[in-house]
Amino acid sequence: MRDRMRVALFAAVLLNLTGGLSHCPLQVTTERLVVRHGDSYTVKCENSTGDALGNRMYIFWQVGRRQIPGGVWEVKNQTDWDLTRAECVARHTGIGECRKAVDVTLYKEPDQVLIQSVGHMGALIGDTEYHLQCDIPNVAPVRNLTVRWYQDGHPMADKGSLYLTGRPHEMLDFDISTPVNVSSNISVSFGRNQSRVQFTCEAELNLGQTDSLSNMSHSLNFSIQHKPSINSTKLQPKIPVFRGYPEELVCEADGNPAPDIHWFSQNGVLGSGGNLNVTEGGDYTCNATNVLGSNFYVVQVVLKEDYLPIIAGFVAVAVVIISIVFIFFYSLYYKNTKMRRYSLKNHKLNTENGNVAHNSLDLPIPLAKLH
Repeated sequence: MRDRMRVALFAAVLLNLTGGLSHCPLQVTTERLVVRHGDSYTVKCENSTGDALGNRMYIFWQVGRRQIPGGVWEVKNQTDWDLTRAECVARHTGIGECRKAVDVTLYKEPDQVLIQSVGHMGALIGDTEYHLQCDIPNVAPVRNLTVRWYQDGHPMADKGSLYLTGRPHEMLDFDISTPVNVSSNISVSFGRNQSRVQFTCEAELNLGQTDSLSNMSHSLNFSIQHKPSINSTKLQPKIPVFRGYPEELVCEADGNPAPDIHWFSQNGVLGSGGNLNVTEGGDYTCNATNVLGSNFYVVQVVLKEDYLPIIAGFVAVAVVIISIVFIFFYSLYYKNTKMRRYSLKNHKLNTENGNVAHNSLDLPIPLAKLH
């Protein structure tokens, strides 16, 4: 008994010489308390150095303005939204006191998470800006709240602005600890390659490095409508057509709903569908129409003569004329050459001079006298 008193006295003198409780000997079961609104909990605080100082220490809890004697802090049905910190306090007569703090986070998950389109119902129109709103009612604390937006299941870069529901132009006070109704708003628009799109939003309470509570909204699905757009790559503004050879004009258009395509000329409607065969010159208009509007494209068809058959005819006539001239001259030449040939069969000889009879064109040819 005397040894124990000596140890206690020595510890007291040592603490007095070092200026009090420089190292707080208190130990709490948790230094960070995360409590759902309405839940119960118990936190214990005790001396970690044993009996040397324990018998001479007075331990109590300082919770707000209240003092709770003893080392046990027990709460049933916690509803104190202003409670963010509690301290376990140890006092030693003549030496001083030390404190061990416990950070308290009281939270409430939102009643639900809702998503809606602001100021618009039904299908959306491409190349138009729309506003979407995510409502998170009755959530606390707002400083621990994060809202995420998803398009077709993929996170969006736009986190949206966070504000008290119904007060989009007021700055949100993130020091509010009581439950509030919060909303997030984003702006979206759509390109021509989108026909359907899905949005969801997520509300997450970040309650620590490993503690988080997430609530996802229902899906908001939209059909994206687009005005007609004609594909001009398959239509030239000016197209030549040779007489007698029809040319096919191809008009393609996209849009949602799918557009109706008609061809027009100065004579009126030529037909429906994207393909049109033309044989005459003039202006031809492709018109694509759906419920959002229409789009048109004008093609100028220039009629041209095909000179190839005419040239071929001239060539054929020239060949015939040349052939006739050639035959004519050749026949004259052949006739003259034929008359200059001789034959000695059955010719009578002139017995007087031995010359062969000849016409006036031939020169006398002396021949040996035949016996």
